Amino acid sequence: MHRLASFAAVLLLVAGCNHASDSGDPGPSSPSGGASSGGGAQSPSPHPHDFALTDGWRYEKNGEVKLPREYWIIIVDKDGVNRAMLPRPDGDARIVEECGRDSELAKLFRDAQLCTSASSQAAVARVNALTASEATRISTFLHSKLRFVVKSEPVGVDPYPLKSDMLDICKRFPERASVLQKICDDLLRYEAAGGGAPEVGIIYSPDEARVIAMRLNELYGIPIE
Repeated sequence: MHRLASFAAVLLLVAGCNHASDSGDPGPSSPSGGASSGGGAQSPSPHPHDFALTDGWRYEKNGEVKLPREYWIIIVDKDGVNRAMLPRPDGDARIVEECGRDSELAKLFRDAQLCTSASSQAAVARVNALTASEATRISTFLHSKLRFVVKSEPVGVDPYPLKSDMLDICKRFPERASVLQKICDDLLRYEAAGGGAPEVGIIYSPDEARVIAMRLNELYGIPIE
């Protein structure tokens, strides 16, 4: 189930977001969102169909990320002191791999309790109380490793497709009328009804997962080898 943060600020607008789920829904769950900021650009959530930022939390852009969009976003509390990230980075496979190395980043990840999925209130509180420097370095590292790939057991996409990105795929690419027609019909119907996205997980076929991974890489400007 969702690993929800202890302070209530971010509302996940989707349900059924199980870690490592077959459905492609979020695994690392969120804290609470929004952000006051110290220095970075601020705006509403860039993933409005996935995370709603409340209680004074606001989005803070990471200027070190050179991709056309951010997958992991930094959010700052109303006092401009604590940073958190959505999706939560603890237990992410890219971070876990780096934790096995003797590096400055590995030390940072261990200090921030990111090398495993947070399983206690204390660990969740630490993950959701990053400094500006920690959040920027973690976000920059994750985006440097970002590439959407197809999982086979069970079929899915890693990292999981955000609903906001899926809606963009449905609106921009021709597969909306072919391989992704059923998925896009559902997503666009929910959006038109004001819900943004279905509150259930989506189980992908191999063809759907292949196209979604390809188009996500294109949206994020990630070269395909």
